[in-house]
Amino acid sequence: MHSLCIIYTTNGEPLMKARLVAATIAMCLLYGVSSAQTYAIRVTYNTNLRASYSLESAIIETAPAGTTLQVVGKSGRWLRISRNGKEVWMADWVAYSRVEGGEPTPGQATGDIDNCCFVDRQCTSDLDWAEGYHAFQNNQCGAPAQSGAPASSQPASGVILRTASGIVIGSTNGLSILPSTSYTLRPALGQTISFSNCCELNWQCNSDLDWAEGYGAFQNNFQCALPGEVISIVGDPDFVDYLAQRLDQLRNRLPHRYNYVLSGLDKIQQAPADLLAGHVDDIGRIFYVPWTGPRVDGWEKRLSAVLVHEACHVHRYAAGYKWSGCDPEATIREETICREMELEVVIELDAPLDVIEWVRGMVARTRTGENLMLPGGC
Repeated sequence: MHSLCIIYTTNGEPLMKARLVAATIAMCLLYGVSSAQTYAIRVTYNTNLRASYSLESAIIETAPAGTTLQVVGKSGRWLRISRNGKEVWMADWVAYSRVEGGEPTPGQATGDIDNCCFVDRQCTSDLDWAEGYHAFQNNQCGAPAQSGAPASSQPASGVILRTASGIVIGSTNGLSILPSTSYTLRPALGQTISFSNCCELNWQCNSDLDWAEGYGAFQNNFQCALPGEVISIVGDPDFVDYLAQRLDQLRNRLPHRYNYVLSGLDKIQQAPADLLAGHVDDIGRIFYVPWTGPRVDGWEKRLSAVLVHEACHVHRYAAGYKWSGCDPEATIREETICREMELEVVIELDAPLDVIEWVRGMVARTRTGENLMLPGGC
Protein backbone atom coordinates (compact mmCIF):
# COMPACT_ATOMS: atom_id res chain seq x y z
CA MET A 1 0.00 0.00 0.00
CA HIS A 2 1.52 3.33 -1.06
CA SER A 3 1.89 6.14 1.49
CA LEU A 4 1.60 9.86 0.78
CA CYS A 5 3.67 12.15 3.00
CA ILE A 6 3.07 15.93 2.89
CA ILE A 7 5.45 18.14 4.89
CA TYR A 8 4.40 21.49 6.43
CA THR A 9 5.90 23.93 8.91
CA THR A 10 4.13 24.89 12.13
CA ASN A 11 2.50 27.92 10.40
CA GLY A 12 1.02 25.77 7.68
CA GLU A 13 3.48 26.78 4.93
CA PRO A 14 5.31 24.10 2.98
CA LEU A 15 8.75 23.36 4.47
CA MET A 16 11.51 24.51 2.11
CA LYS A 17 14.82 23.91 3.91
CA ALA A 18 16.53 21.34 1.75
CA ARG A 19 18.42 19.42 4.42
CA LEU A 20 15.40 19.01 6.69
CA VAL A 21 13.17 18.20 3.71
CA ALA A 22 15.53 15.46 2.57
CA ALA A 23 15.68 13.96 6.05
CA THR A 24 11.93 14.07 6.49
CA ILE A 25 11.23 12.60 3.04
CA ALA A 26 13.67 9.79 3.79
CA MET A 27 11.76 9.07 6.99
CA CYS A 28 8.44 9.09 5.09
CA LEU A 29 9.79 6.66 2.52
CA LEU A 30 11.16 4.44 5.24
CA TYR A 31 7.78 4.19 6.97
CA GLY A 32 5.90 3.90 3.65
CA VAL A 33 8.00 0.91 2.65
CA SER A 34 8.75 -0.78 5.95
CA SER A 35 5.75 -0.45 8.22
CA ALA A 36 4.39 -4.01 8.25
CA GLN A 37 4.01 -6.80 10.78
CA THR A 38 6.70 -9.46 10.64
CA TYR A 39 5.43 -12.91 9.70
CA ALA A 40 6.50 -16.08 7.86
CA ILE A 41 5.25 -17.41 4.53
CA ARG A 42 5.90 -20.57 2.53
CA VAL A 43 6.18 -20.22 -1.26
CA THR A 44 4.14 -22.68 -3.32
CA TYR A 45 6.38 -22.64 -6.40
CA ASN A 46 9.97 -21.64 -7.20
CA THR A 47 9.94 -17.90 -6.53
CA ASN A 48 12.30 -15.12 -7.62
CA LEU A 49 13.74 -12.88 -4.90
CA ARG A 50 14.90 -9.54 -6.27
CA ALA A 51 17.21 -6.72 -5.25
CA SER A 52 14.35 -4.21 -5.28
CA TYR A 53 10.57 -4.01 -5.68
CA SER A 54 10.44 -4.08 -9.49
CA LEU A 55 10.37 -6.74 -12.20
CA GLU A 56 13.27 -4.83 -13.77
CA SER A 57 15.38 -5.44 -10.66
CA ALA A 58 18.06 -8.13 -10.61
CA ILE A 59 17.16 -11.60 -9.35
CA ILE A 60 19.29 -12.29 -6.27
CA GLU A 61 18.04 -15.82 -5.66
CA THR A 62 15.27 -18.20 -6.66
CA ALA A 63 13.71 -19.73 -3.54
CA PRO A 64 12.72 -23.38 -4.17
CA ALA A 65 9.10 -24.46 -3.81
CA GLY A 66 8.28 -25.04 -0.14
CA THR A 67 10.83 -22.54 1.19
CA THR A 68 9.75 -20.59 4.28
CA LEU A 69 10.56 -16.87 4.13
CA GLN A 70 10.39 -14.10 6.74
CA VAL A 71 8.39 -11.05 5.65
CA VAL A 72 9.59 -7.83 7.31
CA GLY A 73 7.90 -5.15 5.22
CA LYS A 74 5.90 -4.29 2.15
CA SER A 75 5.74 -1.74 -0.66
CA GLY A 76 2.73 -1.78 -2.97
CA ARG A 77 2.45 -5.30 -4.44
CA TRP A 78 5.89 -6.35 -3.13
CA LEU A 79 6.97 -8.10 0.09
CA ARG A 80 10.30 -7.24 1.76
CA ILE A 81 12.03 -10.47 2.81
CA SER A 82 14.84 -11.02 5.32
CA ARG A 83 16.93 -13.79 3.82
CA ASN A 84 20.39 -15.00 4.93
CA GLY A 85 21.24 -11.66 6.52
CA LYS A 86 20.10 -9.68 3.48
CA GLU A 87 16.89 -7.92 2.49
CA VAL A 88 15.34 -8.95 -0.82
CA TRP A 89 11.95 -8.45 -2.45
CA MET A 90 9.23 -10.84 -3.62
CA ALA A 91 6.12 -10.12 -5.70
CA ASP A 92 2.99 -10.66 -3.60
CA TRP A 93 0.95 -11.98 -6.57
CA VAL A 94 2.84 -15.29 -6.65
CA ALA A 95 1.40 -18.25 -4.75
CA TYR A 96 2.32 -18.59 -1.08
CA SER A 97 0.72 -19.52 2.24
CA ARG A 98 1.00 -17.90 5.66
CA VAL A 99 3.01 -19.95 8.21
CA GLU A 100 2.23 -19.47 11.87
CA GLY A 101 5.21 -19.69 14.15
CA GLY A 102 7.98 -19.29 11.58
CA GLU A 103 10.19 -22.04 10.18
CA PRO A 104 8.62 -25.53 10.32
CA THR A 105 10.62 -28.19 12.17
CA PRO A 106 10.29 -31.99 12.30
CA GLY A 107 8.64 -31.73 15.72
CA GLN A 108 6.07 -29.15 14.66
CA ALA A 109 2.36 -29.98 14.53
CA THR A 110 1.51 -31.75 11.28
CA GLY A 111 -1.10 -29.12 10.51
CA ASP A 112 1.76 -26.73 9.66
CA ILE A 113 3.63 -29.22 7.46
CA ASP A 114 2.57 -30.46 4.04
CA ASN A 115 5.76 -32.04 2.68
CA CYS A 116 8.08 -34.88 3.76
CA CYS A 117 10.98 -32.58 2.83
CA PHE A 118 10.25 -30.80 6.14
CA VAL A 119 10.30 -34.09 8.03
CA ASP A 120 12.85 -36.67 6.94
CA ARG A 121 14.01 -36.00 3.38
CA GLN A 122 16.91 -34.08 1.87
CA CYS A 123 15.21 -32.25 -1.01
CA THR A 124 17.44 -30.42 -3.48
CA SER A 125 15.35 -30.25 -6.66
CA ASP A 126 11.86 -29.30 -7.76
CA LEU A 127 11.03 -32.96 -8.40
CA ASP A 128 12.24 -33.86 -4.86
CA TRP A 129 9.78 -31.33 -3.45
CA ALA A 130 6.95 -32.62 -5.67
CA GLU A 131 7.61 -36.21 -4.54
CA GLY A 132 7.87 -35.06 -0.92
CA TYR A 133 4.48 -33.36 -1.19
CA HIS A 134 2.79 -36.44 -2.61
CA ALA A 135 4.46 -38.74 -0.09
CA PHE A 136 3.11 -36.56 2.73
CA GLN A 137 -0.41 -36.61 1.28
CA ASN A 138 -0.25 -40.43 1.21
CA ASN A 139 1.23 -40.73 4.72
CA GLN A 140 4.51 -42.09 3.36
CA CYS A 141 7.09 -39.97 5.15
CA GLY A 142 9.93 -42.27 6.17
CA ALA A 143 9.75 -44.18 2.90
CA PRO A 144 12.86 -43.84 0.68
CA ALA A 145 12.50 -41.15 -1.97
CA GLN A 146 12.35 -42.46 -5.51
CA SER A 147 14.36 -41.12 -8.41
CA GLY A 148 12.65 -38.97 -11.02
CA ALA A 149 9.93 -40.95 -12.77
CA PRO A 150 9.00 -40.78 -16.47
CA ALA A 151 5.75 -39.26 -17.61
CA SER A 152 4.03 -42.65 -17.66
CA SER A 153 4.40 -43.07 -13.89
CA GLN A 154 4.05 -39.61 -12.40
CA PRO A 155 1.88 -39.39 -9.25
CA ALA A 156 -1.74 -38.31 -9.63
CA SER A 157 -3.31 -35.02 -8.50
CA GLY A 158 -1.82 -31.89 -6.95
CA VAL A 159 1.29 -30.10 -8.20
CA ILE A 160 2.91 -32.80 -10.30
CA LEU A 161 6.14 -31.41 -11.70
CA ARG A 162 8.03 -28.17 -12.05
CA THR A 163 11.05 -27.71 -14.34
CA ALA A 164 13.21 -24.73 -15.25
CA SER A 165 10.75 -23.60 -17.93
CA GLY A 166 7.34 -24.70 -16.73
CA ILE A 167 4.94 -26.34 -14.33
CA VAL A 168 2.21 -28.97 -14.56
CA ILE A 169 -0.85 -28.50 -12.34
CA GLY A 170 -4.21 -30.20 -12.01
CA SER A 171 -5.26 -33.82 -11.56
CA THR A 172 -4.33 -36.78 -13.76
CA ASN A 173 -7.19 -38.91 -12.42
CA GLY A 174 -4.72 -41.79 -12.30
CA LEU A 175 -3.92 -41.57 -16.03
CA SER A 176 -0.42 -41.43 -17.43
CA ILE A 177 0.46 -38.84 -20.09
CA LEU A 178 1.30 -35.35 -18.81
CA PRO A 179 1.47 -32.06 -20.74
CA SER A 180 4.91 -30.97 -21.86
CA THR A 181 6.90 -28.40 -19.89
CA SER A 182 9.11 -27.68 -22.90
CA TYR A 183 8.55 -24.94 -25.47
CA THR A 184 6.56 -25.92 -28.54
CA LEU A 185 7.76 -24.42 -31.82
CA ARG A 186 5.40 -21.66 -32.89
CA PRO A 187 5.30 -20.72 -36.58
CA ALA A 188 6.29 -17.16 -37.41
CA LEU A 189 4.06 -14.99 -39.60
CA GLY A 190 3.68 -16.70 -42.97
CA GLN A 191 5.63 -19.77 -41.82
CA THR A 192 4.34 -23.35 -41.76
CA ILE A 193 5.73 -25.94 -39.35
CA SER A 194 4.98 -29.61 -39.92
CA PHE A 195 4.16 -31.90 -36.98
CA SER A 196 3.54 -35.64 -36.99
CA ASN A 197 3.48 -36.50 -33.28
CA CYS A 198 1.62 -35.23 -30.21
CA CYS A 199 4.99 -35.31 -28.42
CA GLU A 200 6.03 -32.38 -30.64
CA LEU A 201 3.01 -30.37 -29.54
CA ASN A 202 1.68 -30.79 -26.03
CA TRP A 203 2.66 -34.23 -24.69
CA GLN A 204 5.59 -34.84 -22.33
CA CYS A 205 7.26 -37.93 -23.80
CA ASN A 206 10.15 -39.56 -21.93
CA SER A 207 10.36 -42.98 -23.56
CA ASP A 208 10.10 -44.74 -26.90
CA LEU A 209 6.68 -46.03 -25.84
CA ASP A 210 5.49 -42.47 -25.15
CA TRP A 211 6.66 -41.36 -28.60
CA ALA A 212 4.97 -44.35 -30.25
CA GLU A 213 1.70 -43.50 -28.46
CA GLY A 214 2.09 -39.85 -29.46
CA TYR A 215 2.58 -40.77 -33.10
CA GLY A 216 -0.46 -43.06 -33.12
CA ALA A 217 -2.64 -40.45 -31.44
CA PHE A 218 -1.63 -37.77 -33.94
CA GLN A 219 -2.26 -40.03 -36.94
CA ASN A 220 -5.68 -40.96 -35.50
CA ASN A 221 -7.33 -37.66 -36.44
CA PHE A 222 -5.01 -35.50 -34.29
CA GLN A 223 -6.13 -37.01 -30.96
CA CYS A 224 -3.65 -34.99 -28.89
CA ALA A 225 -6.07 -34.22 -26.04
CA LEU A 226 -4.49 -35.27 -22.74
CA PRO A 227 -6.23 -37.62 -20.32
CA GLY A 228 -7.36 -36.25 -16.99
CA GLU A 229 -7.59 -32.55 -16.20
CA VAL A 230 -4.05 -31.22 -16.30
CA ILE A 231 -2.43 -28.15 -17.78
CA SER A 232 1.16 -26.98 -18.15
CA ILE A 233 2.41 -23.40 -18.11
CA VAL A 234 5.67 -22.82 -19.97
CA GLY A 235 7.78 -19.65 -19.94
CA ASP A 236 9.87 -17.38 -17.74
CA PRO A 237 9.36 -17.80 -13.97
CA ASP A 238 7.37 -14.53 -13.71
CA PHE A 239 5.07 -15.69 -16.52
CA VAL A 240 4.57 -19.13 -14.99
CA ASP A 241 3.79 -17.69 -11.55
CA TYR A 242 1.38 -15.07 -12.91
CA LEU A 243 -0.56 -17.54 -15.07
CA ALA A 244 -0.70 -20.02 -12.18
CA GLN A 245 -2.29 -17.21 -10.16
CA ARG A 246 -4.90 -16.75 -12.86
CA LEU A 247 -5.83 -20.43 -12.64
CA ASP A 248 -5.90 -20.19 -8.85
CA GLN A 249 -8.30 -17.25 -9.17
CA LEU A 250 -10.67 -19.31 -11.31
CA ARG A 251 -10.38 -22.36 -9.06
CA ASN A 252 -11.14 -20.34 -5.92
CA ARG A 253 -13.89 -18.11 -7.34
CA LEU A 254 -15.39 -20.02 -10.28
CA PRO A 255 -14.59 -23.76 -10.01
CA HIS A 256 -16.78 -24.66 -13.00
CA ARG A 257 -14.83 -22.20 -15.18
CA TYR A 258 -11.55 -23.61 -13.83
CA ASN A 259 -12.59 -27.15 -14.80
CA TYR A 260 -13.67 -25.85 -18.21
CA VAL A 261 -10.17 -24.44 -18.81
CA LEU A 262 -8.38 -27.56 -17.57
CA SER A 263 -10.51 -29.80 -19.79
CA GLY A 264 -10.05 -27.49 -22.79
CA LEU A 265 -6.43 -26.32 -22.70
CA ASP A 266 -3.45 -28.60 -22.17
CA LYS A 267 -0.72 -25.97 -22.34
CA ILE A 268 -0.25 -22.21 -21.88
CA GLN A 269 2.98 -20.97 -23.45
CA GLN A 270 4.70 -17.59 -23.30
CA ALA A 271 4.97 -15.88 -26.69
CA PRO A 272 6.96 -12.78 -27.74
CA ALA A 273 5.62 -9.46 -26.49
CA ASP A 274 5.29 -8.15 -30.05
CA LEU A 275 2.76 -10.83 -30.97
CA LEU A 276 -0.36 -8.84 -31.90
CA ALA A 277 -2.75 -11.04 -29.93
CA GLY A 278 -2.83 -14.37 -28.15
CA HIS A 279 -4.02 -17.33 -30.16
CA VAL A 280 -4.88 -20.96 -29.52
CA ASP A 281 -3.83 -24.09 -31.42
CA ASP A 282 -7.01 -26.21 -31.46
CA ILE A 283 -5.16 -29.45 -32.29
CA GLY A 284 -2.30 -29.05 -29.80
CA ARG A 285 -4.71 -27.34 -27.34
CA ILE A 286 -1.98 -24.74 -26.72
CA PHE A 287 -2.68 -21.10 -25.85
CA TYR A 288 0.18 -18.78 -26.91
CA VAL A 289 0.20 -15.64 -24.72
CA PRO A 290 2.16 -12.49 -25.66
CA TRP A 291 3.94 -11.49 -22.42
CA THR A 292 4.82 -7.95 -21.40
CA GLY A 293 4.70 -8.51 -17.65
CA PRO A 294 1.95 -8.80 -15.05
CA ARG A 295 -1.06 -6.46 -15.14
CA VAL A 296 -3.05 -5.53 -12.05
CA ASP A 297 -5.94 -3.19 -11.12
CA GLY A 298 -8.54 -5.61 -12.42
CA TRP A 299 -6.86 -6.46 -15.71
CA GLU A 300 -5.53 -9.68 -14.20
CA LYS A 301 -9.18 -10.78 -13.96
CA ARG A 302 -9.56 -10.12 -17.66
CA LEU A 303 -6.64 -12.50 -18.35
CA SER A 304 -8.35 -15.14 -16.21
CA ALA A 305 -11.41 -14.65 -18.42
CA VAL A 306 -9.27 -14.90 -21.58
CA LEU A 307 -8.23 -18.42 -20.50
CA VAL A 308 -11.94 -19.34 -20.55
CA HIS A 309 -12.32 -17.62 -23.95
CA GLU A 310 -9.51 -19.68 -25.51
CA ALA A 311 -10.75 -22.91 -23.90
CA CYS A 312 -14.10 -22.12 -25.57
CA HIS A 313 -12.48 -22.36 -29.02
CA VAL A 314 -10.89 -25.73 -28.18
CA HIS A 315 -14.13 -27.17 -26.77
CA ARG A 316 -16.05 -26.04 -29.86
CA TYR A 317 -13.41 -27.56 -32.15
CA ALA A 318 -13.65 -30.88 -30.27
CA ALA A 319 -17.44 -30.73 -30.60
CA GLY A 320 -17.17 -30.53 -34.38
CA TYR A 321 -17.40 -26.77 -34.97
CA LYS A 322 -14.40 -26.71 -37.30
CA TRP A 323 -14.36 -23.34 -39.04
CA SER A 324 -12.02 -21.80 -41.58
CA GLY A 325 -10.13 -18.73 -40.42
CA CYS A 326 -10.46 -17.44 -43.99
CA ASP A 327 -14.28 -17.33 -43.78
CA PRO A 328 -15.20 -13.87 -42.37
CA GLU A 329 -18.74 -14.85 -41.31
CA ALA A 330 -17.56 -18.02 -39.57
CA THR A 331 -14.74 -16.11 -37.89
CA ILE A 332 -17.11 -13.43 -36.56
CA ARG A 333 -19.55 -16.07 -35.30
CA GLU A 334 -16.83 -18.10 -33.57
CA GLU A 335 -15.13 -15.10 -31.96
CA THR A 336 -18.42 -13.57 -30.80
CA ILE A 337 -19.49 -16.74 -28.98
CA CYS A 338 -16.21 -17.09 -27.06
CA ARG A 339 -15.84 -13.32 -26.48
CA GLU A 340 -19.31 -13.25 -24.90
CA MET A 341 -18.18 -16.02 -22.55
CA GLU A 342 -15.13 -13.88 -21.66
CA LEU A 343 -17.48 -11.01 -20.76
CA GLU A 344 -19.55 -13.31 -18.54
CA VAL A 345 -16.41 -14.31 -16.61
CA VAL A 346 -15.10 -10.77 -15.97
CA ILE A 347 -18.54 -9.94 -14.57
CA GLU A 348 -18.56 -13.09 -12.43
CA LEU A 349 -15.09 -12.17 -11.09
CA ASP A 350 -16.34 -8.68 -10.08
CA ALA A 351 -13.77 -6.94 -12.26
CA PRO A 352 -13.71 -3.12 -12.11
CA LEU A 353 -16.31 -1.37 -14.24
CA ASP A 354 -13.72 0.00 -16.69
CA VAL A 355 -12.46 -3.53 -17.39
CA ILE A 356 -16.00 -4.88 -17.85
CA GLU A 357 -16.93 -2.04 -20.21
CA TRP A 358 -13.72 -2.52 -22.22
CA VAL A 359 -14.55 -6.21 -22.76
CA ARG A 360 -18.18 -5.29 -23.50
CA GLY A 361 -16.91 -2.94 -26.22
CA MET A 362 -14.75 -5.73 -27.63
CA VAL A 363 -17.83 -7.96 -27.87
CA ALA A 364 -19.75 -5.22 -29.74
CA ARG A 365 -16.90 -4.61 -32.17
CA THR A 366 -16.47 -8.35 -32.75
CA ARG A 367 -20.15 -8.73 -33.64
CA THR A 368 -19.79 -6.09 -36.36
CA GLY A 369 -16.51 -7.52 -37.68
CA GLU A 370 -14.54 -4.43 -36.66
CA ASN A 371 -11.92 -6.57 -34.89
CA LEU A 372 -11.78 -9.17 -37.66
CA MET A 373 -8.25 -10.53 -38.22
CA LEU A 374 -7.86 -13.07 -41.02
CA PRO A 375 -4.66 -15.14 -41.21
CA GLY A 376 -2.09 -14.46 -43.91
CA GLY A 377 -2.72 -16.26 -47.17
CA CYS A 378 -6.53 -15.88 -47.13
